[in-house]
Amino acid sequence: MRVTLLSYTQDAEKLCAAAARSCYSIKGAKAIFDEISEEKATKAISDITGMGHHSVIEHASFTFSVEGVSRALTHQLVRHRIASYSQQSQRYVSLKDPNFVIPPSIIADKELMTEFEELMEKIWKCYEEFTTKVPPEDARYILPNACKTNITLTMNARELLHFFTLRCCNRCYDIDTEILTRYGWKRYDELTLHDECYSLNLETMESEYCPITRIMIMNYHGPMIHIDSQSINLVITPNHNVVVSYSYGKKRFELDKATNALNKKTVLMKKNCAPIKGKIEHFFIIPDLEKRRANQYCSYSSRYLERSVPISDFFKFLGMYISDGSVSYANHHFFVQLSEGNDEIARKYGEILERVTPNSVIMARDKSCWKICVDDRQLFEFLAPLGKAAQKHVPDFVWEYDSSILQWLYEGLCDGDMNKVAKGRQYSTISPKLAGDIQRLLLHLGHSGTITQIARDAIFEPLHDVVSRNGELRHIVHRSPELFVSINTSKNEPIIVSSKNDAFSMRHYDGKVFCVELGKNHTLYVRRFGRAVWSGNSQWEIREVADEMLRQVKSVSPRIFSEAGPGCVRGPCPEGKMTCGKPRRRELKNLK
Repeated sequence: MRVTLLSYTQDAEKLCAAAARSCYSIKGAKAIFDEISEEKATKAISDITGMGHHSVIEHASFTFSVEGVSRALTHQLVRHRIASYSQQSQRYVSLKDPNFVIPPSIIADKELMTEFEELMEKIWKCYEEFTTKVPPEDARYILPNACKTNITLTMNARELLHFFTLRCCNRCYDIDTEILTRYGWKRYDELTLHDECYSLNLETMESEYCPITRIMIMNYHGPMIHIDSQSINLVITPNHNVVVSYSYGKKRFELDKATNALNKKTVLMKKNCAPIKGKIEHFFIIPDLEKRRANQYCSYSSRYLERSVPISDFFKFLGMYISDGSVSYANHHFFVQLSEGNDEIARKYGEILERVTPNSVIMARDKSCWKICVDDRQLFEFLAPLGKAAQKHVPDFVWEYDSSILQWLYEGLCDGDMNKVAKGRQYSTISPKLAGDIQRLLLHLGHSGTITQIARDAIFEPLHDVVSRNGELRHIVHRSPELFVSINTSKNEPIIVSSKNDAFSMRHYDGKVFCVELGKNHTLYVRRFGRAVWSGNSQWEIREVADEMLRQVKSVSPRIFSEAGPGCVRGPCPEGKMTCGKPRRRELKNLK
C-alpha cells in the first residue's frame, strides 16, 4: 500500500484565513491574502473553526494517489460522497498477473495462507480463460474483493476532517468486557495475537474462528454508551459498531454504529448463532495409558490399551461427570464416582457408566444420595485433569465436535445440576470456568446463556457447625459464590429499545479501553458480567490509509489539521451530541 499527496492548494491556510476574514471586512479576500501574516492566519482559522464554521476551509483541496489497496477498501472509501474519485478500470487494464491484498489474519496462519494463495491462483487462471471467451468487462465479475487496485481522490479540507473523524477511529470496549476465543473467555490483558475469536458471519449467521491481527489498549476519558438489559450488558465508545436489527419482522442483522441505534424506535440485538458445525464420529477413543510402578523388589509397568466407546454414551457420561462426578485414590485403587439423589437419574448414571467402562460398577445408597462407583485407572487418569468442584471445566477437545454430538454432552449436564425455574432452566455451579464453558456450549447448540452470580449466604445458611472425626467442633463457611447459567433457547434476539423500554444510556468513563482487529466479519462474541451478545470490532486497512493521509496533510497544512482525527481526539463527536475522551491524541499528534 502506498499513499501519496499529489497536489494541494498552495498557501491553503492563508487562503482559508483570508476567506474567513473577508466575511467581516470591507476589504476583499485578495487584499487580506496579501497582507495577512502566518500568526494571524493561524488565529483566524482557530477562531472560526472553533465556532463550528468549517465552510471556509472548503476552499483548500488535497489530491491523493492511493495504490496497492484492495477493492474491499475502495468500497469503503467511495462512501464518502463529497469527494472526487478516479479508480483503475478492470475493463481497460490487463489483470492477467495475480495481484491481491492479503489480510494480516491470513498471513499469520500458514495453512490459511497456503489455501488463500492457491485460491487466488485458481481465480486468476479462470479469469485469464474467461478473457479469451467473453469481453473483459464480463470476465472481471469473477475477480475477488482482495484484488489490488489504485484510486485517485480529491477532498476539500472540511471533508478530510470528517473522513479522519470516522476512519482514524478506534472503537473500544471497557475492561470489564470479555471476548470468546478458541481457548475460552478472555479479558483484555489475557488476549494474544495467537488467539482466534468467535466471529459471526452476518450473511450465513454462522460462527467462524477469526485470528486476531491487532490488539489495542489505551486510556480513555469521556462518555461511554451503556447498554443494560436483562440479558445484555455492554459499555462501549460512542462510535462503536454493534450487531443490531431495526425490524421485528425481517430481523435482518447488520453492523451499525451505537449512536445510530440511539435514535431508533426499535432495536434488537443478537445473542446466538446457527448451530456450530464440527467433526462427526461414531466412537470416542479413550487414549491408552502406561504407568510405571516400583516396590522394594522390582519395578514394572501397567499398560492399558486405548478403549473405544460409543460417542453418544461417552459424551452423556462426560456431562454427568462434570455435574456430579469426582475421582479419588485409596490403597492402589483409582475410583471414579457419580453422586445423585434422584433414584431414576441414579439408575441412568449406572447404565451409562456400565457402557463406558468394562469394569464392575457398584451402586450404593447412603443417607443422602446414591453413589455410583467404578475402579478404573484409565478413566481416572482421563478425568482427573478436569478438576474438582470449584475448578471443574469442559475439556478443550469437546469444541472440535459438531453440535449434534455436543447435544449429548448437554443432556448429561441436564441430568446433573440443571434446575427447572419459572422462566425455563438454569444450570448451577461454583466453578466460574465451568459456567463460562456452559455459556459457550449453548452457543454451539444455537442457544445462549446468561450467568448470574449470587453469594452463597444469600441462598444457603451462611455458617454452620459440624463435628469432625476426632470429636472437634468445626465452623463451616461457604466461600465460593453460586453461579447460575440461565438457558435461552428461544429469546435470543432481545428487544432492547421499544416504546416500553430503552436500554441505552450515557455514562462518564475514565480508564482503559480495548479492542481487537479481525481479518473478516468484524464481529465478536463478548460478555460483560455474564451477559453475552454479538458486537463489532475495529478494522485495519481503511484506518492505515487514513492515518497515512493525515500524516501527509499535516506536513503541508499543520494549522488546518492541528486537531484532525477521530472525535475522541478533536473534541465534538459527529456520531452524537457528546464529547469523547482522547485515547489516540498522543498517537495521532505524533504523526510526522
